[in-house]
Amino acid sequence: MIKKIGAFFAILIALGLGSSSVFAQPFSIGKVQATALNVRKEASVSSTVISKLYNNNEVLIISKQQDWYQVRLSDGNEGWISSAYAGIVKEGIDGCVNADKVNARQEANTQSGILESLSKGKQLSVIEKSGDWYRVMFDGKTAYIYATYVDVPALSSQTQQTAVVSRGEGRSGISSYALNLLGKKYVWGASGPSTFDCSGFTRYVYKSAAGTELPHNSTAQSTVGTTVEKSNLAVGDLVFFTTDRSGKVNHAGIYVGNGMFAHASSAKGKVIVSDLKSGFYSETYKWAKRIGN
Repeated sequence: MIKKIGAFFAILIALGLGSSSVFAQPFSIGKVQATALNVRKEASVSSTVISKLYNNNEVLIISKQQDWYQVRLSDGNEGWISSAYAGIVKEGIDGCVNADKVNARQEANTQSGILESLSKGKQLSVIEKSGDWYRVMFDGKTAYIYATYVDVPALSSQTQQTAVVSRGEGRSGISSYALNLLGKKYVWGASGPSTFDCSGFTRYVYKSAAGTELPHNSTAQSTVGTTVEKSNLAVGDLVFFTTDRSGKVNHAGIYVGNGMFAHASSAKGKVIVSDLKSGFYSETYKWAKRIGN
């Protein structure tokens, strides 16, 4: 019996199925290609929906299982999305060597040959994790580095929001950041990171995603930036409303595309996405403002 087991593993190794690469986690950045995409707890259409992503959101993909991508969300939680509705826009994620004279090796073990000794601060692309090692690319070379010696901001739950969401350049980055806060609780006077009122939400998103300071007041925010026609809205624009129909601005949100906007809703008690094309918010819409170019 022992001989048979040994022979079985020998066959696996010969086929390449016994190597550490079988358990490697490939990293990449994907872009959602659907109006709304369910993020599920498990890789199954019958699994619980734990979050949603929206068209053009960029998300960190940490592994693949058949027709599913495992993704890490802005709050550090992980879930699964259908690979049919997300395209890969970048293979690998940014990393940086955090110590001097770090050996980049040909294989993922300390006995393997050294391709190069890297200095602290060396920038590289992390392709996947295999056990305790990262497979990386730098200067056109592919190598393995012990994971302890590489900092990868996108894999840190504490920096995940800025590391991944900021990949949506300019206003699209603001939109993506806003959408990653869906479901957060509405609390009057709150401005994050876990609870918001309407202007606290817009203020927090602009500060976190773009480094832009806004006043914590929807009326004051409505005077900042350049006025934009409703027909020319772009993702990331601030949108304003008179929900009490007094004619004065008393509500704010962020346009996320496809005629939709994200906002902290007192009526729903959380951050949601609503339709700007028709219904209540179309009727109470005032104007939009664009911050920056």
